[in-house]
Amino acid sequence: MTAVDVTIDDRWFLPIPAAHERATWARGAVERLRSEPDRAADPAGVESALLGFAELADPTAIANLLFCPDGLPGRAIVMVYASATDARTFDDIVDEAPAALPRRVLPFRDEDPARARVISTVQQLDDGGVLGILQFQQLRDGALVESVVASPSLRNLGAGMDLFEELTTRVSIGAADDDRELGV
Repeated sequence: MTAVDVTIDDRWFLPIPAAHERATWARGAVERLRSEPDRAADPAGVESALLGFAELADPTAIANLLFCPDGLPGRAIVMVYASATDARTFDDIVDEAPAALPRRVLPFRDEDPARARVISTVQQLDDGGVLGILQFQQLRDGALVESVVASPSLRNLGAGMDLFEELTTRVSIGAADDDRELGV
């Protein structure tokens, strides 16, 4: 068995809980804001925004997080995945993601681009806005590790690139001593 752990920097990332815990989670976050009067401008709006982000969470992800560079309710959603693979390079993997233009492949730090990359896309939304998506991908430890970050704020995506890379590198894959299996 293989275990997957995601170590987050809680200065920037807030875990989104399972669906049945989200209402309590959002209310608790708003109550903490109310205890800081200078930050509680619109508690109902924050609660609504937190629940809206949480609806975007992927139940198949190992972790769903909010990127909160300037506090709640957050500026991007981050979904972390890991799946077992025998692939040695990205050439060995079939890219099943829907095509979105423009699509750019960027370097992932100074790592080998055949084994680590960032895919950047922008999608036009029905309401006329845009959604930026960054996919931080690494092939390591017998797995494809991927952090997918989505936000309507391209500025926040750009500002968080180093943090998203760090988050992806903090996904640990190793022998399990519990029931958390790779890809589950």
